[in-house]
Amino acid sequence: MILKNWVKNIMEGNTYQGLEIFEVNGQTNFALLHLRRKKGELDIMSSKTFVSFEELSKSIAKNYVLQVVLNTGKVLTKAAPMEATGTPDHSVHQAFPNLDMELFYYQVFDSHSFRMVSITKKTIVDTLLDELEGYGIFPTHVSLGISDIELVLPFHGLPIQGSNFILGEGTNENQPLKHIAVLNKEKMDVQGLELPKVHLLGFASILRFLFPSNEKHNMSGINSILANRFKNGRFYKMGLCLGLGSILTILIINFLVFSHYRSLSTDLQGPIDLEQQAELVQKVKARVLDKEKKLSSILGSNNTHVTKFLDQIGSSIPETVLLEVLDYQPLLRPIQQKKPISLEKGQILVSGFTKDKMAFSEWTANLEQMDGIGAVEIQGYEYTTTNTDHFLLKIALDATGQ
Repeated sequence: MILKNWVKNIMEGNTYQGLEIFEVNGQTNFALLHLRRKKGELDIMSSKTFVSFEELSKSIAKNYVLQVVLNTGKVLTKAAPMEATGTPDHSVHQAFPNLDMELFYYQVFDSHSFRMVSITKKTIVDTLLDELEGYGIFPTHVSLGISDIELVLPFHGLPIQGSNFILGEGTNENQPLKHIAVLNKEKMDVQGLELPKVHLLGFASILRFLFPSNEKHNMSGINSILANRFKNGRFYKMGLCLGLGSILTILIINFLVFSHYRSLSTDLQGPIDLEQQAELVQKVKARVLDKEKKLSSILGSNNTHVTKFLDQIGSSIPETVLLEVLDYQPLLRPIQQKKPISLEKGQILVSGFTKDKMAFSEWTANLEQMDGIGAVEIQGYEYTTTNTDHFLLKIALDATGQ
């Protein structure tokens, strides 16, 4: 359990960000909430509002989870009949008849007395993500409208008021959502946490991350890409720090061992003949050489050529391709105790996502022309979303590439 929590802390961290993008009187606002989990409790680190991407980008922590809620006028939210049964798609058609599901994202949530459906065009979400990335902001998840509020209702109940809306006020079950034209600056109590109401949906989105539930939406593809990109980036940065720390530790140990034996060789009491002195020096040199070999192995000094070659592959990746895995000499079979580790030598496995089939084809063709590559085999290529495909490549290196 301790190891599991340690790994989770490395991959996800213990600080979370919830961002709601909403409008009041035609003005776009950004409500950013920072929470930290300590000893099982959530504490508010900061809660701020902005009116521009430039201001927002200065307060975003790039190494932490960022849950984004899109709640502008470009997201339509309506009530659907509670008696509607079947798939979430059926509820969407109940609220928005004749909707082309290929062009829209949707999200559905239920309360005890009503069901709400939020929709927006896929191009609007794509444009938002591109704009955020232009400011160096990379979300881990996107939600629509007020859907995430279902995570808060068990702790607060109705009516409940957020940034620019009131939900469940009065008895109008056909339209329980009411928009307000004033930025809400009041606070609310959520299980002892004094939460500004303007950050309600940001808080709910963080709960969505901490306590995953069966979401009713058609956004799994895009959210999987965002989540994998965050985890890969964080793992790389944390792994780099751990690797450098390990190398530094080995260097220190190496220095201490050498200093210890040097001290022994110079501070021995009493006479010592030349043969004994030479034997002692040889032992010291052998131990130092052994340590240096281990350090050289970790630093990858024997793999300088391969590292440079992998860098060339990385630099050739087009903007429309997002890598998921880059595995040099993958395992032929799972590692087993008391059995040798078998590697598929001279091979590289590459998997990821692409938004442009033509650019992907040109990239694979260019890879085959690189010095050191013997062949490029497409082992898998499958449709993920309307504009994203998943691929798996196997690259065979020739004698110059290994």
